[in-house]
Amino acid sequence: MLELIPIQQTLAENQELAEKPECLEILTMTIDHYKIIGFVPPWIGFNKKQLNYMLPIV
Repeated sequence: MLELIPIQQTLAENQELAEKPECLEILTMTIDHYKIIGFVPPWIGFNKKQLNYMLPIV
């Protein structure tokens, strides 16, 4: 099963993703990018959760 996890505006709002070392770099980059372009759902970044693995996508 595939689940898209939206990347929220702050690190505090992204605890599930922040706990995964493989997601931390893209998470912080995406949050920094929001500071430049703004945070306007649904035009935001997502991570893909598949078979209990987090895979960053933007």
